[in-house]
Amino acid sequence: MKRDYDLVRRLLLKLESELGYEEGISSRQIQIDKSTVDQINYHIDLLHDAGMIEGIKSVDAFGTQWLVERLTWNAHEFIDSTRNDTIWKRVKDKVIEKGGSVPFNVLQQFIGAVLQEQLK
Repeated sequence: MKRDYDLVRRLLLKLESELGYEEGISSRQIQIDKSTVDQINYHIDLLHDAGMIEGIKSVDAFGTQWLVERLTWNAHEFIDSTRNDTIWKRVKDKVIEKGGSVPFNVLQQFIGAVLQEQLK
C-alpha cells in the first residue's frame, strides 16, 4: 500500500477534532471519504512509526484496530503547518513538480518554504 500524504493530513485533522483528553478513538470509528479500514489502519501505523500518535494496536476476530490515545507535539506542528487548504495545495503542487513522491523530511521542508513565502 502506498503512503498517501492527503490521507495522513485528513487523518490527523480528524483525530485532532475527535480525540478527547481522557479517551481515545478506535480506528474502526474513523471514516474519511472512501478510505477503507485497512487504509486507515495502515496510515495510523505510519503515524505511529513517525512518532506522531500514541496508541495501542490490537488484532481480534474482526481484524486490526488502533486505539489512538493522543497526538504528539510533532503531529500538532504538522497540523498547524498544513491546516490551511491553500498552503497544503501549494505544498502538493511543489511535490508534484518534483516528481510526485518525496520523503517526509523533504515534504516538511516544502511546508516550511511555503509558510515562509506566506509570511513575506
